[in-house]
Amino acid sequence: MLGIFHAQGSQTAEGSPLASSYEHGLHFLVGAELAMAVTLAACMAISYGTAASTYGVSYYGVHFDTLWIIAVGFLATSYLLFRSAAAIDRDGAPAMVLLSLKVLAIGLVALLVTPYTVDTFFNWTHMIIGTTVFGVQMAVGAVLAFKVLGDRLGWIGVAIQFAGGVIAALSLPDHMLNYMLQGEIVFQVGFAILLNHLFVSTIRRHAAEPG
Repeated sequence: MLGIFHAQGSQTAEGSPLASSYEHGLHFLVGAELAMAVTLAACMAISYGTAASTYGVSYYGVHFDTLWIIAVGFLATSYLLFRSAAAIDRDGAPAMVLLSLKVLAIGLVALLVTPYTVDTFFNWTHMIIGTTVFGVQMAVGAVLAFKVLGDRLGWIGVAIQFAGGVIAALSLPDHMLNYMLQGEIVFQVGFAILLNHLFVSTIRRHAAEPG
C-alpha cells in the first residue's frame, strides 16, 4: 500500500471528536502504507526478476536475504493498521472499514508464518489466506466506491483495485500471465486510494462541526 493522500491543511475543530479520531486514524494508515512501500522497495532493490514477478510479494518471504525485511515490514504495517482501526473504532466507523483494516493486519502476519514453499499444506493455507484477504478488500472497496463515496475518485480507486486483482488472478500458477507482484501492488494502491479518500473526506466533512 502507498501513502497517496494526506489531510494537509485540514484544521480539526476542537469540538469535533469524529474528525479528530479520523485524523489520528489517517496518520496511522499513512504510516502503514509507507511502511509497506519501503518494505517492497527494499525487497525489489535486492531481488527483482522473473521469479519475484511470478510468485508475488510472498516470494520475498521465502528467501533469507529478504525474509527479515518482509518480517519487519509486515509486522510494522500490521501494528499500524490495528492502531488506525482503534483510532476510529470508538466513533462509530463503518464496520466494513474496521473489518478490512483488521483482516489485512491479521492476514499479513498469517501470510508471513505460512511460507508456501514448506509443503502442500502450507502452500494451500497461504493461498487461502491471500484469497480471503483480497476478497474482503475487493468487497469493501466496491461498497466504498459505489455506496459510501460515490464520486469520481472512488470509482477510479476501485477500478485500479479491480485491474490489479485481475492481473494477479491471471498470474496464478498455470495461468496466462506472470505479473503477480505487479498485480498485487496495483491492487493495494487502488485500495489505499479508497481508504485514504474516505478518511480525508470524513475529516473535512466533520472538522467544522461542534462537539
